[in-house]
Amino acid sequence: MGAGQVHLAEAIEEPDRSEPPHFFNYQAKQITARGAVGNPLVATADNGREILAWAIEDLTAEVKRAIAEEIPAERWIGVRQHV
Repeated sequence: MGAGQVHLAEAIEEPDRSEPPHFFNYQAKQITARGAVGNPLVATADNGREILAWAIEDLTAEVKRAIAEEIPAERWIGVRQHV
């Protein structure tokens, strides 16, 4: 078996125990046996690629928004002159 492949004999389903609307308020290793949630027995490489593409798209949008964000003028006082 190559690196990164699922060992199906060791795969177990872990229910998602996180509480919406929280995003990073817990550590998966504290609420799961293996540190991840979901059912690896129904996962596919295509689904993984699709989820990764969504994550990259969402992160790209957030980074673009952060780059475009203007620093409030009161933060620049004493740092640069406003025109």
